[in-house]
Formats: sequence, structure tokens, C-alpha cells
Amino acid sequence: MTPTVTSTVTPTAIPSLTPSVRPTGQPATGPRITPSPTLPVKTAKPAKTPVPIPDPILTPAPTETPTYTPYITKVPAETTATPTWLPILTTTPTETPVHTLSATPQAPFATDDDNALNAPKQMTIKASADRSGSVRITWKSSTDRDGFLLYRSTNKTGYKRIAMITARTTTYLDRKVSAGTKYRYKAVPYVLKNGQTVRGSASKIQTVSPRLMAPKYSLTKHRTVDGQRFLQIRLNKYQGKYVDVYIRKNVGRYVLLRLKNNNIKQQKGIFKLHYSFRNATISVKLRTYDKKPVSQKSFYSNEKTILIDE
Repeated sequence: MTPTVTSTVTPTAIPSLTPSVRPTGQPATGPRITPSPTLPVKTAKPAKTPVPIPDPILTPAPTETPTYTPYITKVPAETTATPTWLPILTTTPTETPVHTLSATPQAPFATDDDNALNAPKQMTIKASADRSGSVRITWKSSTDRDGFLLYRSTNKTGYKRIAMITARTTTYLDRKVSAGTKYRYKAVPYVLKNGQTVRGSASKIQTVSPRLMAPKYSLTKHRTVDGQRFLQIRLNKYQGKYVDVYIRKNVGRYVLLRLKNNNIKQQKGIFKLHYSFRNATISVKLRTYDKKPVSQKSFYSNEKTILIDE
């Protein structure tokens, strides 16, 4: 397509008449010059507008720059620091040379499964009050164990080991007991495997109260200066404060003698029994106790027999 040419109208300048100065001094009468509408008065108005325009633009510019907020919240600095610790934590357990410990003595360190396989069988014990005033612990011998640990307690908890039995015996006497106190016993068997002690399950608890020991004494015949006969009982070893004397003639029943004073300490352990019969066999046995009224008596002593043949 052919472009259309638009004609532009060029304005023609109208010459203004310049007044000539005459020497006569009379005012020159020329044509009046009328001011055109395009005077500088109209152009002066837009000159005021550019001045206030840059002021609002310059003032918000520094305040609206949010460049300080990224510098305050520098999260990347923290995130980069945290992953650096992870390799330090993971490398420390791997550097511990556990292999040096498990290389040479690996066999003695048995696992729970190995202990269950090598552990000895549960043993059975019996506890009873002994005539000596002690507690006697008995069990059956077995090749299944190398020994056992014996524990004692005066209540349901607080067991303490009192003995380690290694010999091939079947009895143990606990002498450090008091009469009338209730004791509990249990035994834990063990075996020796590769230098390690493997324990088995504890036995069932046995409860017992020891008694005063059976008194030991001597029985002899004596005669006074005026010829009265009597039997003398001398206590050699005993527990308790008082004594009961039982006597039997020939093959009859035992009878408790009523003594005037049966306090052992006051009698210095010696009791004299006067008699008048002849040709008889006298048997004697004793018991001791601590308190009156009698709460618990000792075991009976061994029976002693003496012949009266005069």
C-alpha cells in the first residue's frame, strides 16, 4: 500500500510594525500591539508542578527498601552449621576400637542364650533347726554344678550371701543365728565355663526358726558326810537361763522334777537330787529355756542313765 502524505500547515509570522522616533517630540501614533494569548503567563503555571513531584518520590524510596530484613534472618547460616555436626557424631562410634576387646577374650563373654544352655539346674535345699542351736542346710550332691552360693535373710528382701560352697559336701551349719528368729534361705548353683561363672536359678526359699541348743551335762553319784546320797547334774554347755530336769526310774515314764530354784546362773550350773531308793536304774534328760512363762524350750538333751545298786 502507498502511504498517504499528510500536509502540515506552516504558520506565517506576522510582522509587527516598529514605531519610528520623530525629533519633534510628539508621540508617534502607530498601530496598537495586542498581546497574544500565548504569553509567558500560561507557561509559568506548569513550572510550579515539577517542584513538589520529586519530594514524595525521594522520601519513600529509602524507607521502602526491604534490604535489611534478609540480613537479619540469615537462616542459611544456621542450616549450614547443623549438618556439620552429623558426620562428627557418626564417626565417633565407628572409631571406638571394640575389636581389641572382643578379639582375645571372646569366648568367656557368653550371651544370654549361652548362659541358659550352660547354666546348672535348679537345686533343692532343706533348712532345719539343729540340736546345736544352729540352722542346718542340707542338699543332694550333683555333678551338674561346681558349687553354689547360700543366701540368708530375716525378711522377704535383703538377702546376704553367707557362704560359697565348693566342696563336695551335703550339709552346712549356720551358727550365727538366734533362737526364736525366723530366717529364710536360698541357694544359687553355678558352673565354671571358659573362665566364667554361670549361675543357675535360685532354689525355693526355705524358712526356719532355730531353737536353743540341747544342753550338755554330766551325771554322777555322791554321798554327803552324814551318808545322804544324791545325784549331781553339772551343766557344761547350754543356752538359756532356766533348766527343767526330767527323771525316770527303771522303765517308767519321765517325770518333771519340781526344783526349788532352777535358775542356772544362780545355782552355778550344779543341781543336786537326793534319793533314798535302792537297786534301781535312773535316767535323766534336760531342757532349758529363756523366759518365764515358757515361750520356747530347747531341744532335749541326750539321755543319761546311772545304776543305783546300794
